[in-house]
Formats: sequence, C-alpha cells, structure tokens
Amino acid sequence: MRTCWKILAAALCATMTITAVNAAEIAFSSPGDFTEISLNIKDAYSANPDFVTLEVTLSQDAQQRMAAASGAALGQDLTLIVNGKAVSTSHVQSVLDTPQLQIPMSRQTATELLPVLLGVNPGASSSAASQAAPVVAASTVETPVMPALVAPD
Repeated sequence: MRTCWKILAAALCATMTITAVNAAEIAFSSPGDFTEISLNIKDAYSANPDFVTLEVTLSQDAQQRMAAASGAALGQDLTLIVNGKAVSTSHVQSVLDTPQLQIPMSRQTATELLPVLLGVNPGASSSAASQAAPVVAASTVETPVMPALVAPD
C-alpha cells in the first residue's frame, strides 16, 4: 500500500517545494471536496521526518477539477491550497485523474490545518471545547490494505 501511494505521489511531484513563484493553484475545501481524510504523522519509509502526509479521497467534482488543473499545469508547478492555506507546491509531470491524493506538508503546516480538518473553531476557548466534547481513548488498529489505483496512461 505504501508503495502505491508513493507511486501516485511521484506522478504529481518531481520536486516538492514549500513556495513557488508563478505556480498554478488549485483550492480545496475539506468539508466539500474530501470524502475521506487521514493524516500520516509517522512513516518508517519517509525520507524526511519533518514532513507528514495528508491522504485524502476527492469528491467527484474535486477529482474533475484536479484533472483539469494538473492537465493545464503540465510541466509547471501547481500549488495545492486546502481551506485557504497553501500546503504544498509540486511540479506536475502527468494529469492526475484519480480520487486518491497524497499531500506532503511540513509539520507546522499540518498543525495549523488540523483544527479546520477536525471542524474545530480555532477561536473557541479550550475549556469550553473540552467540556463540550468528551475525551475518548482509542487504540491503533491495522486496517486492511486496499488494491492500488493507477491513473490511466
């Protein structure tokens, strides 16, 4: 499964940079554009431990917009914006027409983005938030590996 995600990410990224000049942009809103969201915080296979990976499944509309944006930006940089925050800029090598997307980002960016992904209002007081939401302890459970999705040639 990890290899499949890495192949998919390689199709989008030749090199990853935090900022880029004159990069094309595509904006996503997590409530409407992502049908599934997961954040990989620690990966034994990661080359850079200072980065985490946001793994998302795009809605059909978001997938179509991504295919159009990546097609228009072939050979150029494309900046991914999530909930108004630029999270990653990558060099586009091929059109991405798949619902699964892996977005590498710095831990700092993930820290800033996480409250919005969780639907937490950053302006709410922490005591009010802790009273409103019960604390639940959970253990990590290994999930079955899904078959690989490969973008068409």
